[in-house]
Amino acid sequence: MTQPSPADSPILPEGKPFDELGCAYKPIGATGVCGKPPTWHVMWEPSSGYNSLTCDEHMALAQRRWVYADRHPMGPDCTMPGALWEYTHRWCVIPDDHPALAVARALNGDR
Repeated sequence: MTQPSPADSPILPEGKPFDELGCAYKPIGATGVCGKPPTWHVMWEPSSGYNSLTCDEHMALAQRRWVYADRHPMGPDCTMPGALWEYTHRWCVIPDDHPALAVARALNGDR
């Protein structure tokens, strides 16, 4: 079985608007990441929160090569601080309810 994610893929920088970020795919030996506009947000490992952004071309590659937990089209909340991955509706969302955010952070081990 393949690894759940590409070992050299960078972790998504939190808090930058996605229009300032590019596709995070970086082949072994490459000097930089793809950088094309991201169209997909991929959750590789839910327990650690390991996720990344990818373009259509590299999402197709990821589907052929690796196992991931979930994905959804890029949205306005995807890279914002405090955003949570919403598996039921397949998007990222910033909770309206601050106590819910505190509980989510506690469950994820954030302090």
